[in-house]
Amino acid sequence: MVDKKREHIALLKIRAGHYEAFSDIYDIYSKQIYRYVYFKVPTKEKAEDITSDVFLKCWEYINKHNTIKNFQAFIYQVARNSIADFYKKIKELQLPEDLESVPSNSSLAHNIDNMSDWQILDKGIRELGKINGKWQEVVVLKHIEGYSTKEISKILDESSANVRVLIHRAMEKLKEIIGE
Repeated sequence: MVDKKREHIALLKIRAGHYEAFSDIYDIYSKQIYRYVYFKVPTKEKAEDITSDVFLKCWEYINKHNTIKNFQAFIYQVARNSIADFYKKIKELQLPEDLESVPSNSSLAHNIDNMSDWQILDKGIRELGKINGKWQEVVVLKHIEGYSTKEISKILDESSANVRVLIHRAMEKLKEIIGE
């Protein structure tokens, strides 16, 4: 999870002109943004490129605009937009054939509310591309990144109730797809 205190201090340092503090922002978010992007693009290399682009865009924005109300929501929005830009260019979705290349997260099992969801998600990783984009996002943010419903609602600019509904519908659709 995100170290909010460290993030806040880094953003204050950046605002004060200590731009080397952006490396702290990178350290805080790089793995999470990479995983978020990885599950939405066809190759590891493309995920790395888009992740780099996300941080470059954030850096450029910080240099032009001094304040960002919620940096976590901001960086995920930049990532979402970068992924959308990528797909506008190629107009096709491919999922990784080799799931062993999927980045591992040792706490992944702890992020799932119950074993049923864990089993569905484990079987459904390949099938994420078969559900709509909004559902993909909530599944990745909730069950892979481990964000709370409240955090996801801030990231997606949706109500908490709507996020809960999206998560439920996404998991139901994954169950249907994998035959659970």
